[in-house]
Amino acid sequence: VPDKNTRAEVWHQPFRLETAEPSAGPV
Repeated sequence: VPDKNTRAEVWHQPFRLETAEPSAGPV
């Protein structure tokens, strides 16, 4: 289920996005 993986990454995105790499979000 790729959707689940994408959602999981989106959940951790806020932290990474706020960390420094906003480009790593959409990826």
